[in-house]
Amino acid sequence: MGRTMDFYRGVLGMPLIKTIELPMGWAIYLRNPDGVLVEFAAWTRRPGLPEDVRHEPRTAADRTV
Repeated sequence: MGRTMDFYRGVLGMPLIKTIELPMGWAIYLRNPDGVLVEFAAWTRRPGLPEDVRHEPRTAADRTV
């Protein structure tokens, strides 16, 4: 998620509007120049795992770009 924020905020200049902590991870909201909100979510926990076990991405589909 850090690289995602670096790109969208630093390169594209999209301001961060909101960050929400969720039970399974967190979400960020940025605004593009046209005023449209863009949401990115990072799921850091898999259902059924204890709270102290973090999910590490194993496939390209699990990774945040």
